[in-house]
Amino acid sequence: MASTRRESPTPPWSAALRLLEAGCFAPIRGKQLLAITKTIVARKDEMLSHEKNDTFYLLFAVLASHHISCGINEFGRLSLPAVLHANQVLFKFLLKSLLSPDTTLPVSQLQLVLVLRGLCTGVPMLAQHMVTSWTDKIKASSIPQEPTPTKDPPSQADAEKAEVVPSGDLLEELTVSSLPPECQTEDGAMDQGEAEASGSATAGSNLAKYWMSANISSLSELGATDTLLQMCCRLPQLQRFMDHHSQLLSGQLQLLPTSGRDAAALRQSLKVLTDEIGVVWHLMSLPILEPLTPDRVDTLTKISCACLHVGLAVTAAHTVTCSAASTPAKGSTSHHLEEDHLHYTASIVQMSLDVFDSLSALLQNSVRANGMMVQNIRLLEAWCILGALHTVMGLSSAVAVEKAKDPVAGRKSDGPAKTTTTRPLSGKGYQVGMDGLIVALASHGLSQLKSLFDDFHLEYRSQKTSPQLSQYQKVDISTRYTAWERIQLLTDHVPLVSLLFHIFTSAYKKACILQRQRKGSLSSEPVGSSDSNTFYEDDFSSSEQSSEDEEDDDDSELILGHWFEETISPQQEDDTTQDTNVPSPVPDGTPRRQDLKGVASLDAVKLATDRSDPETLLSLATEVLTFITTYLVNSSCLPAKQYFSASLSDQQMAAVAIVIKDLDKECTDTEAWWLQGLSSTLLWFLHQLLVTDVLPAPVQVNLLSHLGVSPREAGSWPLQLKPHCLAVLTRHLLLQQRKLGTAADNSDVLNIWERFIDTLKNKSVSQDTAADTDDLNVEHLQLLLMLFHNLSCNNRRKVLVHTASALIAVANAGNLQTSMPLTLSRLVLVFDYFIHNFSEVPGYLVDQVRRNLFSGQYGGVIKTTHLDDESKAKMWFTFSDCETNYRKNVHMVESNTGSSLNPKFYDCSRRYLDQGHPLY
Repeated sequence: MASTRRESPTPPWSAALRLLEAGCFAPIRGKQLLAITKTIVARKDEMLSHEKNDTFYLLFAVLASHHISCGINEFGRLSLPAVLHANQVLFKFLLKSLLSPDTTLPVSQLQLVLVLRGLCTGVPMLAQHMVTSWTDKIKASSIPQEPTPTKDPPSQADAEKAEVVPSGDLLEELTVSSLPPECQTEDGAMDQGEAEASGSATAGSNLAKYWMSANISSLSELGATDTLLQMCCRLPQLQRFMDHHSQLLSGQLQLLPTSGRDAAALRQSLKVLTDEIGVVWHLMSLPILEPLTPDRVDTLTKISCACLHVGLAVTAAHTVTCSAASTPAKGSTSHHLEEDHLHYTASIVQMSLDVFDSLSALLQNSVRANGMMVQNIRLLEAWCILGALHTVMGLSSAVAVEKAKDPVAGRKSDGPAKTTTTRPLSGKGYQVGMDGLIVALASHGLSQLKSLFDDFHLEYRSQKTSPQLSQYQKVDISTRYTAWERIQLLTDHVPLVSLLFHIFTSAYKKACILQRQRKGSLSSEPVGSSDSNTFYEDDFSSSEQSSEDEEDDDDSELILGHWFEETISPQQEDDTTQDTNVPSPVPDGTPRRQDLKGVASLDAVKLATDRSDPETLLSLATEVLTFITTYLVNSSCLPAKQYFSASLSDQQMAAVAIVIKDLDKECTDTEAWWLQGLSSTLLWFLHQLLVTDVLPAPVQVNLLSHLGVSPREAGSWPLQLKPHCLAVLTRHLLLQQRKLGTAADNSDVLNIWERFIDTLKNKSVSQDTAADTDDLNVEHLQLLLMLFHNLSCNNRRKVLVHTASALIAVANAGNLQTSMPLTLSRLVLVFDYFIHNFSEVPGYLVDQVRRNLFSGQYGGVIKTTHLDDESKAKMWFTFSDCETNYRKNVHMVESNTGSSLNPKFYDCSRRYLDQGHPLY
């Protein structure tokens, strides 16, 4: 029986072209796809050796690849091997086209990479409008001339006879079919609409895995990895940034656009940069990069660093543009152009970060790489990002100078250029640039910092010798650094502590601005900006008042005992929620605005537009403060603590003081729930900063001065001290007392009491009704009374006499009938407490201070009249009936006095509460 099949003629181009044209309107089914693959295999030599009609062959290859990737489930155990053979031809053609790009052809390099990735993975990557456009172009192109047949074609009867030879079918099935059993499905099942006949979803999944495995093997045989890496190194824009990275590693400055001209020039090439970064992104998504030889790792590192520098450069250009230009009118041409630039910039930043993440994951999972390379890659990423952020976040002042120098920008104004200087670390100079792009970069750099410091802590605890100074001056991925040497390389390149405080304060202030805008406020000034002004108008000078030495009395002793030591001991960090950020999906298709998919249309847009998301900025500020506290302030590694202590400055503490006072003001707002996380983190940071002795004494004194509670200064003492400010003062005084010892008096406490009594006296005799709005809060008074009992008996007598003298002075003032009684009532309240509790501290006072100042509940004041209700509220003695009556008549009081009062009705002891007679 004959078993030889007659050789079939070469399929014509026209037949395959008709199938591709029909694919624009309906999916191409199994038998039709097989006809296309047979044409590819039959025309292999013609496609790979063509010299003319490049457009037709290129469009045919990309369209055929796309439709094959759309229909991998159409192939069964007989047809799949033939299709994989056609894939090899297409891979070879695509790689050849990528290595020698032609800008005159209708398919770009990015689109070729998309087609290659889709064919390899079996997941189509092209948008439908691209397929339609290319189909129209291939219809308009000229079809290659068919070769003239040498003999008459076989008749239809002979063809049908040859097709039904049983022995030929059996031989083909035995020799061609090589699929695993779990991947074997029957041909034609999908053509008949029998989805169940294909072997269920499990078989389809196994088929997709086999498809990718076979294609990866084909690409490896063709040397696709080296070809694609070589193609990436030849990308013109990316090559410039590779050279820039080499120069940066050699010690030159980071070249970022810092002027309007530089930014405008870079923004002209955003489209090209997006395409080139997209090429690298899709390459990193292909599982063909193994084996990771040293040369291949070096090439991948250079490409990834170049992509990262592109993202940093476009972020700097975006910051300069936003700082220098006004917002265009919505709906105008400039507005649409700015939106396009924003989409391109966001896509570049997100893809550049993803490229580096892919490289880090690749090294971490590779059996040929080692952990040293992974940590060096993280060092390199943090080194690049933080170094760029240090430049970018200071661009606002540079832009102001550039606008004054630029004659083009100055044509609109005939007057002299007005140069605006910003106070250091006040946040105003950085709020324009603190957008979603910088948030993404800062978060990424912070995550790499955490990994580096975790490695250092592990290494420090395991070694017996102290870490030595680093001898390296250059970051190299192949060098075997110690963990401390990596951190030293980073801190030598960028002032890490200063940058972290920059990010913290700028993110917080921008979040406050956005929250105010969300609530409909017309003001764009940060919360508490009026208080911020005073910190920079003063000369930060503090005067120390010398106190006379007093003889110790026999009954002078430290009354706080064991609780005092527990209070000032460092607290442990609460369990924090782990970061659950998942890398965003990849952009599909050419990242033009109308084609943006995945990150380009969703995540990248959200990344770049933070106007309605202050929580993201506040989360960054919280993360930065948590990092500072965990890895620097509260670190168990002595070198890290020493570096942090040596890097602290008065300027940074002034910025922290601004945030403290702003948060204290916000805590009184009922809608300040969104600040609770940052508030708790800030209190934890302040506690650790003071009790671990990391903060140098002069800087600590300046911090108290910026907060307005420096014990060594002269003048009035503030009556209203909010939780965060009060927490700093409390810990400073208690630590000072511990250092002095139990037998010594703290002269600062005595000075505070004298200034406090004088302030109450002066406000009591003042005719200014607005002065009474600054009421004495109960937590503040409880702290002062506790400190009073820590004084010696001699100094307590001085305070008592000083209080009595103040009352006499108020009584002799002669204006008691016209002045407001609020501050006078507080003065009488203090004097009454001294009379009844001069020698012995009441037990409830210590409980109240512990509860109100050290329990961590620093939100709004919650009142309770029961000492056993400690789990729900703060502890102080209030008169609810008096407050209710006052609220009923508050409008009448305001109309008579011309001021708005909101006093609290409280006492320092229980006896008046038990009797039902308030002192106020």
